[in-house]
Amino acid sequence: MPIQNPEPWVRLTTARESKNMSQKALADILSVDPVSVNRWEHGNSRPDWENLRKISKALGASIDYLLSNDDMELFDAEETATLLSAAKIIKSKVTEK
Repeated sequence: MPIQNPEPWVRLTTARESKNMSQKALADILSVDPVSVNRWEHGNSRPDWENLRKISKALGASIDYLLSNDDMELFDAEETATLLSAAKIIKSKVTEK
């Protein structure tokens, strides 16, 4: 029976495993200790926003998918990257004033 409303760390594990990637391989991409990835996946800590962005890109999983508890199946890292870029531009325009 599929997990209903999985916790975000379960989605991180699912997305990583769907890429046949080990925790160490993901940690290497992110330049973090493999223990950090393990802690994220088990819900003992959470990645910061920069690492969350890198995880999204590395796994091809949207941030929405990684953080959501609903049943959506979104794997659109490109769209997430576009939204993050737009948010940075808006933030810079707001702080200029």
